[in-house]
Amino acid sequence: ARMHPVVIQLLRDHPDTVRLVFKMKPLLFHPEALPAALRWAAVILQAPDKAWPYFDALFEGKLAGRLGAEYYREIEQRLGIDSIALAARIASGAPAAVVSRDVGEFDRRGLNGTPIFFINDREVSAVQEFLEYEIRKIEEAEQP
Repeated sequence: ARMHPVVIQLLRDHPDTVRLVFKMKPLLFHPEALPAALRWAAVILQAPDKAWPYFDALFEGKLAGRLGAEYYREIEQRLGIDSIALAARIASGAPAAVVSRDVGEFDRRGLNGTPIFFINDREVSAVQEFLEYEIRKIEEAEQP
């Protein structure tokens, strides 16, 4: 969650170079990690155009200590997402399959912690300066 503002800034600063692909690895010791992951996966399936705003709101809520059922409903209302349909989507098991697929990718790669960043499929330290350095190297290499 603390890296979310860094990622948003990198996306703004390097729109032609950086593309975010987010994989879920809910940490089970965090009581809202799995519910938040399932809700986001459900939004991806139900209202893909609202998935990234929902994603941003989840991390903002995490940083503010607000994650939970009431906050999820607040986000959904603000974004115009049908909370009842979303609950039915979660109950269907389809979002759990999405989360499980992402967790499986972590397991296949032998990854444990979060956050983990990859640039061009190479792991990079989750420190803003290292990420910016690697991005600048790519941009410089693409210069004619």
